[in-house]
Formats: sequence, C-alpha cells, structure tokens
Amino acid sequence: MSDLVKAETRLPKFVEDAYESVEKMENFANILLKSKLVPNHFYEKLPDGKTDFEKGKTASVVAVLIQGYQLQLPPLTALQHIIPVNGLLSIKGDLAKSMIFNSGKLKSGSWVEKEEGSIDEENLIVTITAARSDNGQILTRSFSVANAKRAGLWVTTAQVNGSDGWKYKSSAWYKYPARMINYRALGFLARDLFPDVMAGIYTTEEAADMPVDQSVIIDQGNGVTLQIPDQGFAESRSKKITERAAEKIKAPNFAPIDVTNVSTPPPPTFIPPIPESEVPVYEGPHPIEPEEESIPTIDDNRMTIAQMSEMETEELLKIIQSDTELTEALLVIPGKNTNKKLREIIFAHQEGKLEEYISPFLNKEEKGHDDGDRGHEFGVTDIEPILEKPKSTDLNKYNMDIPPFNKGNERDFASKRVLYQGMNGLNPPLSTERFLALREEMPKFAHYANKEDFCQYATIEEVCELLNRN
Repeated sequence: MSDLVKAETRLPKFVEDAYESVEKMENFANILLKSKLVPNHFYEKLPDGKTDFEKGKTASVVAVLIQGYQLQLPPLTALQHIIPVNGLLSIKGDLAKSMIFNSGKLKSGSWVEKEEGSIDEENLIVTITAARSDNGQILTRSFSVANAKRAGLWVTTAQVNGSDGWKYKSSAWYKYPARMINYRALGFLARDLFPDVMAGIYTTEEAADMPVDQSVIIDQGNGVTLQIPDQGFAESRSKKITERAAEKIKAPNFAPIDVTNVSTPPPPTFIPPIPESEVPVYEGPHPIEPEEESIPTIDDNRMTIAQMSEMETEELLKIIQSDTELTEALLVIPGKNTNKKLREIIFAHQEGKLEEYISPFLNKEEKGHDDGDRGHEFGVTDIEPILEKPKSTDLNKYNMDIPPFNKGNERDFASKRVLYQGMNGLNPPLSTERFLALREEMPKFAHYANKEDFCQYATIEEVCELLNRN
C-alpha cells in the first residue's frame, strides 16, 4: 500500500522537462495515450460504446498530470489513481491511504481498522482510528450498512431483480459492498484528520456517489433565467403522479370523471350512397368547352355530396373558382377552405339555394338562426353546420388530432400522455430535446418549463403552431 507513493522517486529528464510548458506537457500526454496503457476513460467512445484508442483526451491527461504533480505523485501513478468523476478530480481510496502513510503526518502504529457485524446480516460497521504525529490529534470515523441505506447507496435484492436490474448489478455497491463501506470510513477520516495531505480532494468512491445537478439554466435575455429540471427529475415526478393516480383509482370512493361536457370532435358522419337512378342531371346554362386539361365544373354534371366527399379539395376549389357566384360565396363564408365547406357551397348552388345558404353570413343579426337544420332545408341530411371551430387536424401539417382541455384550463394525465407520445411519433420526432430547441426559436413558449408542461397547459392553437414549426 505504502509503495504507491515514494517521495524520493527520480523521474527521467524528458519527463521532468514535460512540466516546463503546455506544449511539452501535451506532447508527453499524447505519447502516453499512444501507448494505450492509460485507463480507458482517457479515450473517446465509439457509437457501440467501445473505446476509440485513436481519439485520446489530451486535455484530461494534462489535468491529471498537473494534479499529480501538486500531490507529488509520479505521472503514471497519477494516471492510474486520479479519476475524473462528475466534474471533479478524485483519488482512489488505496492512493489516499498510501499518501497518508507516506506523508510523515501519521503517528506510527496509530492506524486501526475495526469491523463489526457482517454484510450478509446487513449490519456491518467499519471503524477506522488514527493519530497525527505532529500535533497528536486522534480521530475516529465509521460507516455502516445503515448509513449506506440512509444515503440511498445500498442495493437491495428487489432492485437487482427489477426492470432496471442491469443498472444495479453493475454498481460497486452490489459487487463489493464491504469494500465500499470501508472506503467511506477511510474517506471521512482522510479528509477530516489529514486535510493537508488530501488537499481537499474526495476519494473516487465518495465522489462517484455524489448527486449531480443536471438542470439546464436558460438565460431569456431579459434578466430572467429559466431552470429546467433534468430528465431524471421529470421521470421521477411523472412516476409519482402515475402512482398517485393509480391509488385514487383503487380507492373505494373513486368516481369516474363526468365527461359529458367535454368538447370532443364529432364522429364522422356516414353518408349512404345514392342510387344512380335517383341522381338528377344538372344542366348548367353556360357549358364550358373542354380543353386539353379541362377543369371540372358544376355545369358538367350534377354531383352528390357523397361524390364530392371523395374528390380532392383542390378539385373542388377549381370548380368554385370557375364560377363568379361561387367564388363570391367562398369569400363570404368564414373559415378554412375545407372539403366540407367547398362541397356544401357547390351543392347549395346546384339546388338553387346558394343565396339563402350564405344569407346568415351576410346578415349578422341572424346569427341566432340554427344552422344545424339548414341541411334539411336543402333536402339532405349530411350537410353539417358551417359555423363550427376548425378541427385540430385541419390546423397542423401532420393532421394530428390534439386532445382538448378536459380539466379546467389543462389536460388530465391521460390526455397529456396521449399528446406527449403523439409528438414523439412525428417525423421528425418532437422529442424533449427538439421541444427545447424550438422553444428557443419561439419566445412566446418560454414560459413552458419543459415538454411535459407544454402538453398539459398549451392550447390546441399553440400545439398546432409548434407542430407546424417542427
């Protein structure tokens, strides 16, 4: 153990010279990387997760060599035992112990390690006592299985056998629990009794278990910053919400939500085919001579609602644009030029009731008229009211049906989940990362902390605007 650090070690001259400048240090670091004898974390990773020995992290090697120089460690010892963890340079527990033993600050014979209990019984306690040689201070530090459980470090059998078992099986706390408890006691004693030797550096085993704040801080440019919790936090919160919802459903006093007043798109209307013998022929007063690529018009023949429903919207629009009267009606009636709107205008014209059909839109005082019965006035039952909000499928380029608010001014968990997953299925997928990128381009959505909040509180119009931008 004490052989890891030797203060009297003499380095080759070219190695000592490497510490004279950044250029020499980088050259020395590249020599070490080419040897492939440094730990794999000093190299980049290939897409399959394997080490790419052609791409070494020169800057990381230089940083570790400098830290080792400050601790009076030989270069190769530093590279093997100083580990970058969570943005920190840490030292392995074995090196920490070696540094203390070779520092001259440890009183001879004072280092005592004691173990009580066992791992199998989950009651192991490791206690380490030591004294300084310069001031005689004696200190004892311990760590136990109970401490590990309280800190959320202990790996249980349920975790290993769970859906994420692969993650826990690779943990050092699962493979070497007794060793990890010993390292924790060692780390506490090393930093508390020998801070001058440790130079404030944590042991690798302790640094690896430190929580990392992965929140994203966004400066909105107006002196206000927005903090977005990390994905793990969002997943944890969603899991808790789901668990609470499940508990409520199991409760004996659970009552289903009344959805009778929830606004949902009407189901598609079934239009029965009209026998050919009953289809009257429409003979227009101004027949149009066919050209090489003639545009179909209402004067060519009489069309039924069912026939027009099967036509492309562009075809219906060309028919309307071929007639001045129909074009004027198109401009009078509000809303997008949907297939339904176009075919109703053409049908009303065929029945000779176009003026009557558009009169409610010309006379604002007649808004109270029940447009829902107008189809019956024309002798058909498949004309739906014109004065209705456009469907969400008409407002976005993906024709995606956006679930409306069904919980006041927000969506409940089920509807939010449907929207969230639907956005993931787009091409390109509107993932969390994609949402954050689009939000940067669309300042009006800056108040939505993340995609989850957007799916819960955004209006149908806002969702469609985002989809059209994707």
